Amino acid sequence: MTPLKQRVENDLKAGRLWKARDRLAGVIRTDPANQWALNRLGEVFFRMADMPAAGRVWFLTDREGPEWEAARAAFDERYGRRAEDLLAELRVRAPIEAFPAAAQRRLRKIQVELAGQGKKWEPRAGRQAQPQSRMRIRNIAAGIAFILLILVVIVGLIKRGYQCGVRTRWRARLSLIGLLACPFGRQRHQTVPDGGRNGRPAGRRRRSGRRRSAAAVR
Repeated sequence: MTPLKQRVENDLKAGRLWKARDRLAGVIRTDPANQWALNRLGEVFFRMADMPAAGRVWFLTDREGPEWEAARAAFDERYGRRAEDLLAELRVRAPIEAFPAAAQRRLRKIQVELAGQGKKWEPRAGRQAQPQSRMRIRNIAAGIAFILLILVVIVGLIKRGYQCGVRTRWRARLSLIGLLACPFGRQRHQTVPDGGRNGRPAGRRRRSGRRRSAAAVR
């Protein structure tokens, strides 16, 4: 018996169920199809009166008998029998072939049910596979298209801000409020090179000069 198994057995004999549970859960995280750990963890949950959790763990084993049947009934009562609901709780992170024959039959049944709905599910080692469907792919494509549309609008507003001559810092130029406040069709004003009074446009200075010359003639 390995040291880990010995510690788990000692925890169970001493009534430290929570500690045995944590040890076994750590084994399953690194070896999701470990039958010894799955069977013992189901027994721990059963002794802790957590019947749905025991059914969830024993689902991936070849467990049989009244304890398994009671745990499976509790598992179905809580999570139902829909394939997607089962997968969400089972968290299968190993290939189907890594489990015993009884568990393989249960997992294949879920696989067939999903295939009838046009979804593909094939668990792989190291990750929890999720069923894929055409609807999900279309939703992803629509989301990408929406993001691209938003980027195009933002770029257009930034260009409009430069065309309107918004004289602010670069952060303010990227502000949608500042860009939208700029009137469309506004052109840049030509300012006097030598820095006229109050930064008046050149056109205004020419008009004021004409008025002064007309007054002098009179």
